[in-house]
Amino acid sequence: MPSWKKVIISGSDATLNSLNVTSALTASGNIYPTTTGSNGQVITTDGAGNLSFEYSQDVYVNIKNVSGGELVKGTPIHATSSVSAGNSVPVIAASASDATTMPATFVLNETLADDEEGIALLSGFIQGVDTSLFTVGDIVYVGINGGFTNIKPTGSDNLIQNLGVVTKIHPSNGSGYIYGSGRSNDVPNLPEGRIWVGDGNTVTSSIIYLDESAGALQITGSVYTTGSDFFINDLPNFITETRTVVVSSTGQLGYKINAASSGTSGTSGTTGTSGTSGTSGTSGTSGTSGTSGTSGTSGTSAIDGTSGTSGTSGTSGAQGVSGTSGTSGTSGTSGTSGTSGTSGTSGVNGSSGGGGYIYTHTSPSSSWAITHSLATRPLNVDVYDEDYNLIITEDISFPTVNTAEINFPSASMGYAIFSSISASYLGGNLVDPNINNYVLTATGGDIIQGEANLQFDGSSLLLTGSMIATGNITSNNFITTSDKKLKSQITAISGSLDIIKQFAAYEYIKDDKPDAGFIAQEVQQVLPYAVFTGDNGYLTMNDRPILAHIHQAVMELEERIKAIESKLG
Repeated sequence: MPSWKKVIISGSDATLNSLNVTSALTASGNIYPTTTGSNGQVITTDGAGNLSFEYSQDVYVNIKNVSGGELVKGTPIHATSSVSAGNSVPVIAASASDATTMPATFVLNETLADDEEGIALLSGFIQGVDTSLFTVGDIVYVGINGGFTNIKPTGSDNLIQNLGVVTKIHPSNGSGYIYGSGRSNDVPNLPEGRIWVGDGNTVTSSIIYLDESAGALQITGSVYTTGSDFFINDLPNFITETRTVVVSSTGQLGYKINAASSGTSGTSGTTGTSGTSGTSGTSGTSGTSGTSGTSGTSGTSAIDGTSGTSGTSGTSGAQGVSGTSGTSGTSGTSGTSGTSGTSGTSGVNGSSGGGGYIYTHTSPSSSWAITHSLATRPLNVDVYDEDYNLIITEDISFPTVNTAEINFPSASMGYAIFSSISASYLGGNLVDPNINNYVLTATGGDIIQGEANLQFDGSSLLLTGSMIATGNITSNNFITTSDKKLKSQITAISGSLDIIKQFAAYEYIKDDKPDAGFIAQEVQQVLPYAVFTGDNGYLTMNDRPILAHIHQAVMELEERIKAIESKLG
C-alpha cells in the first residue's frame, strides 16, 4: 500500500470510518495532545493554539458590565437583576459597605468597559493582578469601598466576605486562589457592646450589653446556672465584717449592726446624820386626901332591941389640885442630808441597735401569723425550734409595719426573734428596681441596682446574657446549642486536609502549667473566623471549626486510602 501524505475526502456522501494519527495532530491551527489524559481531566487551551489535558480547577462564567463605568481585572463583582443581559450575567462592582452590592458573586478575570461582555471567575486560580501591597498567605476580603483588601472590614454597617488567599506578590502579575465568592461568609460586625443571638436569623441581642471600658455587664432578664457555685467578687463598700447585708421585701438594700452597749451606773450618795433627842417634861404634884366620915351610934341591947341609928357618912375629902404638866422636850436638830451621789459616767454609745421582739409559737403549724409593735419593716428575723436549733423557713413577709407572716415547709413550733434594722442606705436611696430575687450591684452613685438579668432564688442563678471569666470555670457539663434550625447558609466543608496542614499542634507552658494545643496566629491565617482579639490585645480561639476540619480531613484521608488500595488490587 502506498504511503499517503494527505487524505482528502470530498462530496456530500464521503465518509471516513477511521483515522489513526501516529504523530502530532493539528486542525485549524489547534495542536492536539498526542497522549491520553488521566481520568477526570479535560482538554484546555493556552490561548495560543496549544491544547492539553488538565484537571479543571477554574470555573468561569460569561458576564456583562452594567455598572456604568470601567471595571478592572480582579474586581469583586455582584450579579444583579436590575437589567437584562441576554445569555450573560449582568454585574456591578461589590462593596462591603453597601449591602445592595453584596455578596461578591464573581471576581472579574479581565478589564471590561461599561456594557462590555467578558469572563469572570467563580472559583479557581487568578493571575495578572496587582498584589504588591499584600503578603503571600494573606486572606483577601471585599473592600469597604469596593475592590479587594487584606484588612477585614470593621463597623456594624459593613459586611464581611472572605474571597480567597494571595499566592504571588507582583505589581502587575500577582496571583491568588479564589474560593469564597458567592456569599458573605463571615459573621457581620456588631454594634458596640452587643452580642449575637441565634434565633434562626442571627440577630443582635437586646438583653445583654457589655461595657468593655467600665468592665460591666448589663442583663435585662434572668440568669440561670447549672453549676453548684456562683461567686460575686465585689460587694458595695458599706458592707463590712461587723455588718449584715439585708434586703427588704420591697427590694431595698441595707445592713444591720450590733446592739448598743449600756452606760456605767452612777455612785450611790452618802447617808445623812441622825437628829438629837428632846429633854423630858417635869411630873405634876399629887392632890390632898379627903376627911374621914363620923361613925353612927350603936343600937340598944334588949330582947329584940331596936337597931341603932345609922352613922352619918363622912364628908368627902377635897380633890387634890392637878400637878402641872412637865415642859416638852426640845426637838432634836435634823440630821444633815447626805451628799448626792455623783452621777454615773455616761455609757459609751454602742452602734445603733433597733428594737426587738421575741415571738413564741407553742403548737406545730406551717404558717405563723405574728403581731408586734416595732412599727417598722424590713426586719431581721431568726427562727429557732424549742431546742434553739435554727429552722429553715420557706418565706417571710411583712404585710404591715406591725405584722409578719412566716411559712414553713412543714409544721413547726418554736421562737421567732425580731430585730428592727437600722439600715444605712446610700444617700437615703434604696434598691431600684426592688424585685424579689434580683441580684444587687453597685452603680457608683446613690442607688443600688436590682439586676433583672441576674437573679438568684436560693438554689439557681439565672443569667440572661453572657458571662466573662478571667479564671477557670468548672461545671459537671458544658452544653452548647447546635440545632440545624439555628443555623443558615450551611455548606459542606472540603479541602480540610490541606487546611489543617497549614498549622501545627504544640506542647507548651501556659499560666505556669503544661498544656497542649494550637497557636492562634497560625490558625488565623487559614481559619480567620475561628480567632478573635480580646480587649487586652491577646488572641482567643474557638476550637470547634478546627474539630470540624479534622473530622473532614479524616474522611478525605479515608478516600485516598481507598483509592490507593484499589490501585494495588
